[in-house]
Amino acid sequence: MVRLPDIGRLSYFMAVLLALSFACAGKGYDPGPLSSADRREIRGWSSYAKARYLIAGRSTDVNQISNHLRDCLIALPESRIPLRLLLFLQQGNRDMDALLEDLSAIATANPEHVWINVVYAECLADAGQKEAACQHLLDFLQRTGWSNPVSVICLLEIKADMGNWAETGDLLDKALRKKALRTHPRLKVFQASFLLRQAETEEPAKQEQVALRRKAQELIQPFLDKPEVFQDWELFTAIFPVLTTLENWEQMNRLLDEAPENFQQTTFWLKNKLLVVVKLQDVEGLNRLSRKVFAAPDVNEEVFEDIASAYIDMKAMPQAVEIYEMLHLRNVHSLHYRLKLAWLYLLCRADNKGMALLAPLKELPVQGMILKAEFLKMRKQPEKAVEVYRQAEKMALAAKDQRHLDPTFYISFALAAEKAGLMELSIEKFRSAYQLDPENPDICNGLGYTLAD
Repeated sequence: MVRLPDIGRLSYFMAVLLALSFACAGKGYDPGPLSSADRREIRGWSSYAKARYLIAGRSTDVNQISNHLRDCLIALPESRIPLRLLLFLQQGNRDMDALLEDLSAIATANPEHVWINVVYAECLADAGQKEAACQHLLDFLQRTGWSNPVSVICLLEIKADMGNWAETGDLLDKALRKKALRTHPRLKVFQASFLLRQAETEEPAKQEQVALRRKAQELIQPFLDKPEVFQDWELFTAIFPVLTTLENWEQMNRLLDEAPENFQQTTFWLKNKLLVVVKLQDVEGLNRLSRKVFAAPDVNEEVFEDIASAYIDMKAMPQAVEIYEMLHLRNVHSLHYRLKLAWLYLLCRADNKGMALLAPLKELPVQGMILKAEFLKMRKQPEKAVEVYRQAEKMALAAKDQRHLDPTFYISFALAAEKAGLMELSIEKFRSAYQLDPENPDICNGLGYTLAD
């Protein structure tokens, strides 16, 4: 059974209008002929109602549903909900070719509609067809006279992402010559980002580099002091990479703290807030943020890990340990949380807790063996540590997975062997470390001292 909200209130509204028109027909009421715009709207919403009807009936025919949504958007390209539904269906179905075909048809039917042409270009770029995306936007801008900032910024961002900086600079200069564009906030922010890129990669003289950075700050400053930045999500998010490059942490912090609540509920806001509190070494600020996050319902556990990582970056180990102890208790069968907590115990020199945490595991992975060996070294049991290192190396080589067999592993192995009095083994492992990193002075010194002994 199809519920009314699922097929759309508009379908019901249209039915009522038809009924009223018939009822009034005999009373001299003449609604007049429908305009082309009226017919277009009816055609569009009828197609959307058909798509919703199929979805409500649990249809698995993605192509048929998509066709109805495509027809809706051909008639009504400004309709956001049908487009989001089309994107969700085709991306969820992992059929990017079908999505691009639908969007191409919609864009072709609406050659001067900004939003739909920009979405089509973005999807082309996401599909790895960046040249085609740029050409589509250039054709669109040619038709519309370079009058819309959204399409210009989309073109500039795709060109920059391709690394075509010379072309990006030429296009930016062309856009800045357009009176309708040159004062647009997003274009000013992109210009600032472009100047910072020049300062970083073209290696100008130090004085010129300082001037470029100063100019970038001047370009974005007017928008930082106006409330409009909190009303435009795209502008808000575009400013932060520029501020990050400028290392203007205080200004970033102010923007984040003054942002509206709906902005503060986003992953983007949280990631940048964590970056700022670490850069400012604001442990109390991180404590406040942590309390806010922990009090919120249904928080993704990755967010807790991000907060713990921030505590680790600030050397606030007790808080990081507390978070991972909580995550471990919530997920006692998770090897990831168990090993991460054991690593934190190692940093805190809590060997008893670390060994107790690893003890229930009958078969330790390589990473777990390395942690166990480190705890044994901490307990001044180098002979046992050497045996565990041997097992870890053997397991990694057998699995052809040498991610953990890095210079640090071999240095630790060599030092344990030296403490155990196994000098030949120590020299062998120092040499293994040297082969991986011959420029490392610690390895060279360790190998030299061991050979001298």
